[in-house]
Formats: sequence, C-alpha cells, structure tokens
Amino acid sequence: MKNLKLLLKSSGSEEIAEITFEDNEYTLITDYYQEIKRIILLESFKKGLNISYHINASVGETPIIQTSLPPRDDFIVLLHSIRPFLLQEEDLNFYKILKLLKMRIYNKNLLNILEYNKILFNGANSQKIIKLTVNDILINSEKFLMLYLNAYEYHRDKQKRDFFEDLFKIFPEEIGRFFVISLVFDKVKAIINIGQLIGLILGDIKELNT
Repeated sequence: MKNLKLLLKSSGSEEIAEITFEDNEYTLITDYYQEIKRIILLESFKKGLNISYHINASVGETPIIQTSLPPRDDFIVLLHSIRPFLLQEEDLNFYKILKLLKMRIYNKNLLNILEYNKILFNGANSQKIIKLTVNDILINSEKFLMLYLNAYEYHRDKQKRDFFEDLFKIFPEEIGRFFVISLVFDKVKAIINIGQLIGLILGDIKELNT
C-alpha cells in the first residue's frame, strides 16, 4: 500500500491531500504516467494539436468548406499512441484510470479536475459549443468517433465502412474528418492532463497548471 501526500495551494491558502493506493493500483497509475511521458516526446505531439475549419456561404450558392488539418502521418502516429487509453479491454483505459482516481481522491479541487477531463474526453465539451446532427447521428460524439476508428483506423470493419460511405454521400467527408480529428485531439488533451495530475501525485511534477 502506498500513502501519498500532496500539497495544494490556492488563493493564498494551503491544504494537504492524502491519497492511498493499493500496490497494484500504484503500479497502474505509474504505468499510465510512463506512457504519457512517451507521448509528449513524440514529434507529432510537439507540433501542437491545431485544427480549424471555415465555411463561406452566400445565398443561392454552394457553401465552400475550408479545413486546416494536421498531416495524416502525424495524426496516425498520435492516434495509435493513445490506443491503450481508448480500448476498453486495456488496463490503461482512460475510464478505468479515472474511476480508480475517483475512488482514491477525496479533495474537491482534484475531483473537479477529473470531472473536467472526463467531459473533455467523452466529447461533451465539444457539444457545449456545437451539436452537429445528420439523420439523427450526432457527428461530434464519442460514439461517432469510435465507429470511424473501427471502420478506418483501429480496424477495417466492412459494415461500419459501408455506414460511412452512405453517410458521406449526404454529408461532407472533410467536415466528418475534421470532427474525428478534433475529438481525438480532445482525448489526447484529457489523457495528458490526467497523466500530469498523476505525475503530481507521484511527486515527479512539482506544479500543475490548470
């Protein structure tokens, strides 16, 4: 069993957060943190998680869609580096680690950090800005993202590929890809944020900027 103490400073006040992990739990969060340290060293991560789109539309004319996306090779490297955090059967699955931390952390400020990053990870943060629905399909959602990844990236599921081929006949594929990449970037940010929090708990990081 590992008993850890964390000094928290906020608005001129200080408090001590005590966190206790079983040995196997401590090993898990340590493994998670080590994976995060590898990701932030990737060139594709160092280049920044930048993405944007712009739509020019005039009455009576077809809208012109412009997107700024990262190079595909960079995206693929980053996408596969976070695979252990996305797949449900993996020990380092983001939701499993988040659940473990929520079980062991009692400090309100730290719990707020966990909750914010859960919302960032699951797409709810994106949906606060816009909800894009096509034929009752929520495009900027975790369900849409995982369908896409299993159709084109992590797997080559023919039924899911057929679904997207039909979808992209009525909806611009470029905008679909934009939201896929945007959702992946949000997941990367949440995964890194939780890794940095773990680094703080482990004492490897001295200060956390939130």
